[in-house]
Amino acid sequence: MLLLGSAPTLASEPLSLNCEVEGAGAEQLCAAVRAELSRRGGLSDADPALVLVAQSPRPDMLRARIDLVRNGQRQQGEPGETVAMDRDGLAPGQLEDFARALVRRTGLFP
Repeated sequence: MLLLGSAPTLASEPLSLNCEVEGAGAEQLCAAVRAELSRRGGLSDADPALVLVAQSPRPDMLRARIDLVRNGQRQQGEPGETVAMDRDGLAPGQLEDFARALVRRTGLFP
């Protein structure tokens, strides 16, 4: 299950990613978001920066959002959650889908 709200539309620019994570699943999500940003060609050390804020309170659940930091101002992204309904942990494909959805929700990519 994947639950996400809407995000503001933003212009595409070079950006960087920092991760503020709690739990093993959240660390894996950081790697998946970084890979998705690299795949889309949008990863550098430039401003604006993205901050993945993710928690994995249980092995089968992730809560996350991607914040945008521009000119020293941090704007919170729309939170999302993914839960494994039929297993004890999240499948790799589920992590990749969640990462893709979070990146898409930033509005930075078409």
